[in-house]
Amino acid sequence: MTNNQVDYFSYVNCFSKTEKIHSILIKQDDIKISNITIAIPTYKRNGNLKEAVESSLNQMGFDETYQVLVVDNNPERNDETEKLILTYNDCRLSYYKNSENLGMFGNWNRLFTLAHSNYIVILHDDDILSPFFLRDISRVLNMYPNASVIQAEKVKWNEKERCRPILFNDVKQYGVQRISLESQFYKFYFQAPTGTLFRRQDVIELGGFNSDFYPSSDYIFMCNMIQKKEVYFYKKPLLIYRVGVNTTSKIETQIKWLDIEWCFKQFLCKFVSLPEWFKQYVKYSNMIIRFKSIKERDSNFIYSINDEDLKYPSYTYRIFYKIFDKFLEWYWVNNGIINKL
Repeated sequence: MTNNQVDYFSYVNCFSKTEKIHSILIKQDDIKISNITIAIPTYKRNGNLKEAVESSLNQMGFDETYQVLVVDNNPERNDETEKLILTYNDCRLSYYKNSENLGMFGNWNRLFTLAHSNYIVILHDDDILSPFFLRDISRVLNMYPNASVIQAEKVKWNEKERCRPILFNDVKQYGVQRISLESQFYKFYFQAPTGTLFRRQDVIELGGFNSDFYPSSDYIFMCNMIQKKEVYFYKKPLLIYRVGVNTTSKIETQIKWLDIEWCFKQFLCKFVSLPEWFKQYVKYSNMIIRFKSIKERDSNFIYSINDEDLKYPSYTYRIFYKIFDKFLEWYWVNNGIINKL
């Protein structure tokens, strides 16, 4: 079990962990400076990477100059990924290879040291941006210039089950909400940071993503950012989030998630202004859902927390959750916490 005495919000310079490992410049862009860089960390996924890169290069309705950065965690030279990137003749695109594998979160941190823009958009190498992502996310940034993080809504896509969804350029207004620890605690607004704009300097100030908290490093970092900075969620779908079998969906990874998430939730309880009984509902019910998900895939998996550990059954919690969620949505809209854009 993870040590539940850990201060998950204390400063750790995670960039220094890999600073002696060099990144080799393979392809250099011709742009000296830009306000925004779309940064794609990749590792042996050249098929899907092509869609990610092209969705980044083919942005529409955005008049500012921007850069696209690909950082490859596979040190092997002349592989399929390198060959793919070298086929692009675009002055906005640059490409690095790490001389050693930095690990997933180490590679994410490397994005913020190699890019020099004020804002970095992380894009997973198998996801796809809306053609209007930069246009729409910059509008939110103009509305909230002190924002350290802005994440847009995702459309999940399992390519084995349905055709690729289309992100339309609709004129509908969508809510923009500043995220509190309370809302993050019970609703998980921020998890994977793909399709998320970060103020580069603030990520560096907080120390970056801590690989010691794998596989929940991104969730813990986002909570730390919410606690100390301004973080916003834009409810307009601007990203196709590919769902499939990857490292984070493996049972071993899910079990690690259970371990660290349980301890982190207990740590987070000290910071959220919610009734104690509701904190317990959230904490236990989230664990039960994940326990049952693992149990469905591995019948031999044994867990100790179940519905009987709750004062009320988990289905009662879920009904209350939905009512509470609708009330909060109404309250936020009517009190200006959610603005329309």
